[in-house]
Amino acid sequence: MNLTLLEDVLNHIHNWFDRESSVFSDVEISGGSMPDSVSEYVGETFYRIQGSYLNDGVHRSGEESDALRDETVPRCMVSKLAIPRPLLEIVDEIEAWEEQYGEGAKGPYFSERFGGYEYQIRGFSSYGVSGSPLAGWRLAFANQLSPWRKMY
Repeated sequence: MNLTLLEDVLNHIHNWFDRESSVFSDVEISGGSMPDSVSEYVGETFYRIQGSYLNDGVHRSGEESDALRDETVPRCMVSKLAIPRPLLEIVDEIEAWEEQYGEGAKGPYFSERFGGYEYQIRGFSSYGVSGSPLAGWRLAFANQLSPWRKMY
């Protein structure tokens, strides 16, 4: 799973699914992993680091591709995240959608092809207005993400 995309989705819906948070002092991150005290606290879950210079964001324990950068953090908050499985499945769908349509949705031109006819327009398509923050997957998956959205 693409953790950067997951973080972007959670930020977009304003819902981090925090279940428990704890503040740690003098955290020494080395060798791509957290110290034992933090790792035991986190367990086998998604977690979010806040207050670090190099490692802020969403991470998953035991994920080799998500190695942390070495640093000493004087004080940081680590939150356990309880992200529902249906939302994780939506994020997987968004990832597949991004691979197929993502580049086309970012550009200023949109093209459509059917029955031997092809045309290109500038500006608006079913993926949103070019350059708009609601373009791309945010608009394409708005209905599916709506139930998970927090409004504050």
